[in-house]
Amino acid sequence: MNKPNKSDLDALLNPDEVCRKLRFSRSTLYKIRNNPYSGFPKPIDYFSKKLFWVESDLDVWVLKQMRKASKDQQDRALDQSLASLGDEL
Repeated sequence: MNKPNKSDLDALLNPDEVCRKLRFSRSTLYKIRNNPYSGFPKPIDYFSKKLFWVESDLDVWVLKQMRKASKDQQDRALDQSLASLGDEL
């Protein structure tokens, strides 16, 4: 059996590293983490003392947030276009 390469393994990030990566304050990280509607990835609880997040899980979450923001922006633009058409009629 082959040993996994370091590149095959996802990096585990501690809270400070997560904050740096996402440019969050520590308090923002914990607010988002504790919000059940945020969809924020669950951390790995290491011996009930330290929390770590899988970096690829964070990357997926960020992409989902970007996609959601883009869709919301498109929806607002469509609403504005429809509203201006309604004004012209």
